[in-house]
Amino acid sequence: MTGSVVEVEASADERWRREFPILRDWTYLDHATFGPTPRAHVRASQEAVARTSELPIAEIGSSGAMEALRREAAALLHSGDDSLALLKCTSEGIDLVAQGLSWQAGDEVILYDADFPGTLAPWIALERKGVILRMIADRGRSRFDVEDVEALISSRTRAICISLVNSSHGFRAPAGEIAALTRPRGIWFALDAVQAIGTGDIDVPALGADVVAAHGYKFLLSGFGVALVWCSPRAIAELDAPQIGWKNTGGPRPMGVSFAEGGARRFESTIASYPAVEGMRGSLSLLASVGLAATGNRIAALVDALADAVPERGYSVRSSRKPGETSAILSLRHSSLDAEAVQQALKQARVACAVRDGSVRIAPHFHNSLEDVGRLVAALPV
Repeated sequence: MTGSVVEVEASADERWRREFPILRDWTYLDHATFGPTPRAHVRASQEAVARTSELPIAEIGSSGAMEALRREAAALLHSGDDSLALLKCTSEGIDLVAQGLSWQAGDEVILYDADFPGTLAPWIALERKGVILRMIADRGRSRFDVEDVEALISSRTRAICISLVNSSHGFRAPAGEIAALTRPRGIWFALDAVQAIGTGDIDVPALGADVVAAHGYKFLLSGFGVALVWCSPRAIAELDAPQIGWKNTGGPRPMGVSFAEGGARRFESTIASYPAVEGMRGSLSLLASVGLAATGNRIAALVDALADAVPERGYSVRSSRKPGETSAILSLRHSSLDAEAVQQALKQARVACAVRDGSVRIAPHFHNSLEDVGRLVAALPV
């Protein structure tokens, strides 16, 4: 099923109630916090756990499962297999640049001051080495322009790191334009894409970054423990591996076993959790069956409908609605009601959302419908 939004809508309701049991009781619009794992994920991970108690370790095939996941994920990201590392979380992917380069006192990194703490943390740790953090100021705009980035670049700028989609207000950053600034200057460019991957058909290599990282537990519907980390040829060739383990040590293998280490695999210090790997394969198979292009169209239509409907309930849209800057996240504020109180009212109506930075954050996925939007709007306190 890879067609249009209409084709997804036609078979959505009952299929998704079976695939996502949470939908029987909740209108779930909180994927920017956590994407509930579908039955496909649960079945695959449970079967993997069972195999670990029923088969000899050599028969389980955990390394083969990682390679299968790498191929399937690479296809969704429009990437080659060798460009993809399977790491533990988004921050570990960002750390490939933050800890993989040699830094000197006075080197500079450009960040967005409204970004997610996990995106900022690897760079904040560099301050003890004398690295200077230069911040793109949000100034309450919930967005920034590429000119704001360019104004901060100096001869000491070594790296720029931002979220492709902001976790709080959903602003989609101008990644391509920033990449055009970094390439001729030799500046490293890292993207936290955890709020973007899985929300539509994204050509990850075309973003122009050196590293693009996304943990699986949000829009990839894949739980915790495995992150997809795309690495550019420069990253693979030049970055030191921040974490060294038995799998990427480069030395003799125990028991004469040999593992492929081509490309981005060299950043993997050990084998990922086998049940988590198999669970993610189940989730990615479901995403592929729906189609990422159809998913993106559907989410955009739902977000547009919500943005159009909430003003009549007294809510303003904090998220940028400029073309190219929208995402699967819509941030709302009421002129007088506290966001926590709004969330509690929605919870009473069994509508799941989040609160971030004093705003109500809504984040739908392919299983949501216009009926869900209507339930949310009707439940908004005024």
